[in-house]
Amino acid sequence: MAAIPPEPRWARKAKGWFLEFRLIPVLLWSYTAVGLGTAVAYFASGSLNALWFLAALALGALIQGWETHAINALDAAMHKLAEPGHVAPDRSKFAIVGYSIGGVLALRLAHRAPGAGLVNLPIPRAVVLQDGAGMNSPAYPFLRLDDLSQIDPNTKLLIIMAEDTYKRRLTEPTQCNYDFLQPWMWLMPACNGFGVSKLAWTRTLQVVTKNAVAIPTDTYGTPDLISEHNGVLVAPSDIPPKPLDAIDWAYWKLTVGALNYAVHGTDGIYAFGAAPELRDMGVWSDGTAVRLIYPIDGCFVGGSCP
Repeated sequence: MAAIPPEPRWARKAKGWFLEFRLIPVLLWSYTAVGLGTAVAYFASGSLNALWFLAALALGALIQGWETHAINALDAAMHKLAEPGHVAPDRSKFAIVGYSIGGVLALRLAHRAPGAGLVNLPIPRAVVLQDGAGMNSPAYPFLRLDDLSQIDPNTKLLIIMAEDTYKRRLTEPTQCNYDFLQPWMWLMPACNGFGVSKLAWTRTLQVVTKNAVAIPTDTYGTPDLISEHNGVLVAPSDIPPKPLDAIDWAYWKLTVGALNYAVHGTDGIYAFGAAPELRDMGVWSDGTAVRLIYPIDGCFVGGSCP
């Protein structure tokens, strides 16, 4: 069995201090934003809740560094893998796939890649959102999607949405149709997923190749195929356990198609456009076709929602 020799203690300490000092400016920006926001609220209302102020500072410390730490972790992992004895990564074939709020983070990393600053973050060949969400989470104010203009125009962007997430927009149609985030929108669960995907589409006008689709629910046979936010997950611990099904296969087909097309120039028919190969969901045991994957980009820009 091969053993990896431990790093000298001084090297680990030096890296720790380096990362700590790199994070300080990020936290300073976060605390400044919290302080200024609190001051504006105080002058507007004449009151200050010290407990909530401290809670906001705590959230700033926990969440604001998420994006920076993700960039640092990716850069450190690639440098480690480039050392002898590892499978060397090809930085020219870098891509990001993000599920749920990981989709928000994927977009943020792609936006930061051309000018990440202290680290050499590769420009992603593809970004795939698997039912991106998080607009109503405490993390979103620190990972906003109002500006995605720095995402490389040649990055392939695929937005996959669960049908349940897609339909939730109907409960608050006016609010969810905004092209920008209102200060109060993060409190609205119906905009949680649809809002993220819409901003991903409308804030990336420079991206040449992109697609947005919804994976459908189909209850014709047994067990039901339920396309909801956790549909991409396989959870044996659930009661009853969730088996692999056509929903999982659809996410796999679309994602691999996007990655292969971005890196190798193949299989684009399974991720971009609206060919039968992309839309196909297979058949039930009696030969009845499962409902087809359908495009939803028209719902983001023209209000043409299937």
